[in-house]
Amino acid sequence: MSQVKRITPEAPFPESEIGCRTGYMYGTAWPLSETDYLCNYQNDIILLDAAGNKTMVYACDQAAQGFRAIDPIPVKRRATPPVIDAAPNPPKATVAVMNVYTSDFTWPPGTKVKWLRIIHYLPKTTNAPDSPRIGFGSQNAARMSLGVVPVEEDGSAYFEAPVGKCIYFQALDSQGMAIASMRSATYVHPGEQLSCVGCHENKWQAAQRSDAMALKRPPSRIQPEFTGHQSDPTQGGIPFNYHLLVKPVFNQKCIPCHTNQGKGFISSEYASLKPYAYFYNGGGDNTGSRATPGNFGAMASRMGKALLTPAHRERMAQGKFTQEDFRRIVMWLDCASDELGAYSAPDQQRDGKVVWPVLQVNSADPLGLKPLAADPAVKHGPERPVVLIRNSQP
Repeated sequence: MSQVKRITPEAPFPESEIGCRTGYMYGTAWPLSETDYLCNYQNDIILLDAAGNKTMVYACDQAAQGFRAIDPIPVKRRATPPVIDAAPNPPKATVAVMNVYTSDFTWPPGTKVKWLRIIHYLPKTTNAPDSPRIGFGSQNAARMSLGVVPVEEDGSAYFEAPVGKCIYFQALDSQGMAIASMRSATYVHPGEQLSCVGCHENKWQAAQRSDAMALKRPPSRIQPEFTGHQSDPTQGGIPFNYHLLVKPVFNQKCIPCHTNQGKGFISSEYASLKPYAYFYNGGGDNTGSRATPGNFGAMASRMGKALLTPAHRERMAQGKFTQEDFRRIVMWLDCASDELGAYSAPDQQRDGKVVWPVLQVNSADPLGLKPLAADPAVKHGPERPVVLIRNSQP
């Protein structure tokens, strides 16, 4: 700590001084000089100097206004930066994977990756954790499966990519069950051609020359996983929620059969399904920064394993339990068994209605594959409004 000067000794470090949890007293500092800083103190904005003296800049009545003042930034009026217009017809953004089997982990024996599922991880739009609670996992985030793209025999994939979205990929077998899943995410910009060597390729080895089969054809378009998982057959996915896409399968197919046979699992109420589901909440293989290949999602859940039993296979062969029914449940399990697909209108979602997320999703183009149009709301005047303090509400 010799390089650190502590100017507020009355405030414990919340990250390390266990047992001294007095709240986040100071935060979001902006240095004005080597000795003076703007920062928040509790709910207010202060000027703090290197001797620990505090001068009130802005007192926030949190009870009356419902927010904390944070992130003070000194600003002054200035000319608008030049606007760089995008090309009128930029090339489509794409992602290329040279070989999904090139990895720094061991795939389960006999693994055959048939598809990549593309999932949009939605930005949180509420300021409190678990408000609303998205699923069984604590502080889980809402997500939206955009669809799947094929993986070639040599493990390569090449596909059109959603622009400006936080996305991650899952490697699926021929049945649509996730073998492995990213625990990180990526983005692409308009016209960007993103490529990677494999799924968590070894960073200590140089990339090998690739003659990827997927790059010998045009990029794949994202396909919906099943009928009803799109707002329009040409548009792509809709926000996922359990009550819209999975509960009807349980009510119409699973519960009548289980009831007639006197077996367990006789309720489709979301809370009752926790013992059968898969989600991240600490402990065992469902925690940490990586998913365990072959022991993830539907493959690792009680319900997913039950779907692969001979009895269920026979019902699928008879058409009493369809491939689409199977894929709906599997996708739910692979996506952390979430209940809700957006942070707004939870009651409407529980009624089985489509509720679109308020950020990063356009209901007219859920995949984000259309060319970006000029934003008529952007003004090209000489000045822009000056903002001093951002509050902690979205």
